[in-house]
Amino acid sequence: MESFQISPEEFKIRIRNHWDKSETRKANTSRFGTVNEMEAWKRFFSKELGEEKLRILDVGTGAGFLSLSLAELGHEVVGIDLSEGMIAFARKMADEIELDLDLEIGDAESLDFDDESFDVVVSRWVLWTLPDPEKAISEWMRVLKPGGRAYEFGVAWPVEKDGLCRQIRRTLRFFLKIVAEKKNARGTRSRYGNDLDGKELEKKLPLHYVKPDSNAKEIEFFEKYGFIDLTTTLMEDVDIHRKKQKRKPLRHKLAWGNYDEIRTYCLSGRKPVIG
Repeated sequence: MESFQISPEEFKIRIRNHWDKSETRKANTSRFGTVNEMEAWKRFFSKELGEEKLRILDVGTGAGFLSLSLAELGHEVVGIDLSEGMIAFARKMADEIELDLDLEIGDAESLDFDDESFDVVVSRWVLWTLPDPEKAISEWMRVLKPGGRAYEFGVAWPVEKDGLCRQIRRTLRFFLKIVAEKKNARGTRSRYGNDLDGKELEKKLPLHYVKPDSNAKEIEFFEKYGFIDLTTTLMEDVDIHRKKQKRKPLRHKLAWGNYDEIRTYCLSGRKPVIG
């Protein structure tokens, strides 16, 4: 039997509230990326999308990193996010560099757009945060024009074998949460509530606890909803410039490992053309 009862609507309210928090926005926007990293993303999209102006939907735009990059390439971009705070920041960034794009509050699992209204859908580090990532991917298929492509960007974390090193890091994480992050010793605080229900909800996110070095589940969902020509590409150019950013402090590396070993990947698929 479930230890708690919560509606999908309440779950999404908790998600939105987490990303609306000022400290969360600050942490997320501080990782917005260097100029060189953004240029690496733009080179990727230029190669993938060509020079034709396309209508692109950025699902879960957050601070607007992908939306701004794509708008600078001349595409017509619509960025959506559940968090009003994130959308406000993305709009501020767009205004500062005088870019014209549409940034709206929206639900990744229930897109408020007509069928076959976009040439491309992109999403960066979003699926693992969703209660129903399958629904989101089915929505991407719906709003894409025939022949259009979806691009989902994630990270492959280095796999750490069981052993003494892993046990030490687990212990360090426990104490750092207490000392540095002021979390309670029982470790029940989560993104979705400072209680046991919040921790359990986080565990129930379908892609949150998926094996970190594999995107097999995302591939399964893409295939289930009809995407073809699936490819997974490592974003080596992006990772090179990410690694050149300010290094994490030693205490962070001791607890969580070397972030330089994280690899960014792109899973892409195409909507079939019927007839």
